[in-house]
Amino acid sequence: MYINIMLVMLLGGLWHGAAWSYAVWGAWHGVLLLLERLLKGTFTPFRKLPFWSYVKVFFVFSCVTISWLFFKLPEFGQVILYFESIAKNSHLQHNLPIITNVLIYSLPVVAYHLLYLLKSKASVMSFYGKVEFIFYAFLIFLILTNSGSSDEFIYFQF
Repeated sequence: MYINIMLVMLLGGLWHGAAWSYAVWGAWHGVLLLLERLLKGTFTPFRKLPFWSYVKVFFVFSCVTISWLFFKLPEFGQVILYFESIAKNSHLQHNLPIITNVLIYSLPVVAYHLLYLLKSKASVMSFYGKVEFIFYAFLIFLILTNSGSSDEFIYFQF
């Protein structure tokens, strides 16, 4: 069964492209699926901890984010260079305007998710229910005015 998982994921990686980075991408997903099946039920005592679900979400998000590096970068060597630059380039100066723009433009998304988490609170819902349409209109406005370049969809680049 475990060999089938690895084989399918490797073939899935190669199906996306004939490069080592795609094969590693598929193998990475196969290893993650194997780990999920092997470790299922191992961490049962931790389920009662209030932060355990956040730990799981952070772990899965991190693993998937790392896997997209293998998928998007055209050569496997570039993935290695990416990780090396994360480790070695901590001395670079921060670009404050870019950091400020990222924080400003990500704030509505963060606010949306915080409001979603607080929907069960009656005090928040009494106010939010009245202005929810304005919030959504603002998000649509930001999407339309800051949509970026019109590059082709990733699958059309092959």
